[in-house]
Amino acid sequence: MIVVRDEWDVRALNEHQLLNCRANLFVRDAQHGRWLAECYKQAKGRRPKSSHLFHYAVKDESQAVRPGFTVYKVVEYTGEAAKQNGIIHSQVVHPRPLYWPRFLRWHVAGSVYTRGDGNKFVRKTRTEGESGFSRIRLKRY
Repeated sequence: MIVVRDEWDVRALNEHQLLNCRANLFVRDAQHGRWLAECYKQAKGRRPKSSHLFHYAVKDESQAVRPGFTVYKVVEYTGEAAKQNGIIHSQVVHPRPLYWPRFLRWHVAGSVYTRGDGNKFVRKTRTEGESGFSRIRLKRY
């Protein structure tokens, strides 16, 4: 449990919530409703219009490819493109808050563990008693 006493950290946490929520916000005390409404007005313009982007791609016949490989190109999903076989790629849209709570920081020697199977990254505690995990150092970009 983290006790947050700094007003700016509270504002930052609320901004994250306001930028990412999809339906409801709840407050413990109804008196906080006005303050939260004011915070929402400030964050409203930075909220993404949708939570996902969808990209439609069709085979690119103009590309010379080795046998067994297919090249796709992203196209506008129109009536003509819809008649072709294609693939749809979904991309999560992540809003960018103006600031982060000060207690959330990059760990200098941060790392994750993986088996290299594309499944997911896990923390070291999840690898105990398991084999085949390798460590990946995280970089801040």
